[in-house]
Amino acid sequence: MLKMLGVDITADYVRLETNVTRFALAAMDLPKISAGSQETVYLGAMLQLGLSIQWDKLITTKSVDSKDEKSHKRY
Repeated sequence: MLKMLGVDITADYVRLETNVTRFALAAMDLPKISAGSQETVYLGAMLQLGLSIQWDKLITTKSVDSKDEKSHKRY
């Protein structure tokens, strides 16, 4: 998806996007997996995929300006 937007990105970010997408879809499908050995294998594969994701690259430190901050406050 990032490449389709014309964003100049490295292969790391393409891999990161693919792995995060796969991990999220696997987490959503987890309730469909039968309990027992099949569930154990599935969770093991999810763990292996989750460990390969560089989660620190997903963190941003975007600051919120005061105008946006005020619009989200509830009185």
